[in-house]
Amino acid sequence: MKFFSKTAAFAALSVIAFSSAAADAAKAPAVKPTIPQKDLVAPKPAKTVPKPATFESVLSFVPDVIAEIGKKKITKKELINELKQTGATPEMLASRSEAELKPMIANTIRQYVDQEIISDLAAKGGFRADEKTAGEFFDLLVKKTPAAQLAQMEAQLKMMGKNLKSYRAEIVKQKAYQKQAAVMMWIEKKFRNTIKVTDDEIKDFYNKHREVFNIPASVNASHILIAPDKSTKDAALADQAAKAKAEKILAQLKQGADFGKLAEANSSCPSGKSAKGNLGNFSKGQMVPEFEKAAFALKPGQMSGLVKTSFGYHIIKVNSRTDASVRQLKEVRPEIENYLRDKKSVDALKKTLDDTKKAQNVKIYTLK
Repeated sequence: MKFFSKTAAFAALSVIAFSSAAADAAKAPAVKPTIPQKDLVAPKPAKTVPKPATFESVLSFVPDVIAEIGKKKITKKELINELKQTGATPEMLASRSEAELKPMIANTIRQYVDQEIISDLAAKGGFRADEKTAGEFFDLLVKKTPAAQLAQMEAQLKMMGKNLKSYRAEIVKQKAYQKQAAVMMWIEKKFRNTIKVTDDEIKDFYNKHREVFNIPASVNASHILIAPDKSTKDAALADQAAKAKAEKILAQLKQGADFGKLAEANSSCPSGKSAKGNLGNFSKGQMVPEFEKAAFALKPGQMSGLVKTSFGYHIIKVNSRTDASVRQLKEVRPEIENYLRDKKSVDALKKTLDDTKKAQNVKIYTLK
């Protein structure tokens, strides 16, 4: 969105006009010349063209040097470059009030300083921001990504005319990705690979967070939705027409018509065309109350009558049900171990960062 639009050029100024009668009267010495009010035309004020917002104008409260890391100075120019890389624009920043903008920029500066320190530590640890490191990081991510998620990613890339190989070649050239990759590879080696997570810690976490591993009861259901025609001015008439159509479809289903085919041909819900009415699995709290109550009252293979909701009239068929259960420790152990390892890595990184900032006497300057 553009917050500063270009306007037309300055409007021409009008001149003061005198009537001929006023001019003649001015010649008589005994008569004080007068200018009739109606003959005065005041000059129109010029329209000013607002200057387009720039990072410099919007961030006028930011000093030229925003921080010092030892002898290294971090400048306002570097901050602006960082903002540009995140996709920020002067117009976006200008849309914020000063009360909102100043704390946001102060936080951005703190994060940027932390990133610079960590990047320096990563470089000293042998991980530089270059294509080689970025490629190694990409390969590590691919290796760690579960097969199902990787398949989804490949499908999305295919829709964009790409594949993993071409996407890798593209992303490793990006400076921001190279910088991120160097830091993440350093964290992986220095912290994550060296941190130990014990069996007792895993069991303790599991016992204290049992609710996280609860699987609520769910149903797998299909439906046919007949929504009232919104273009009909008479809402009551539209509702009657939708109900009549739904009743006709319900009668066909009771006579043995194929549910999926009728959903595909008639349902107002996108699931009709995309999945022959199948909504997949859902638990309580995910659907509107009337729909949920009807669906959970059905047994697998059963079909409801007409169920009215704010969307229209539904015919629901339950395909299967899954009872509530709890994921066992054996199943979730790898997830808990990864979580605890990540948490310990973050804690260790924070301590290293704080110690480095003290050692290097890091200073962040106050905004104006």
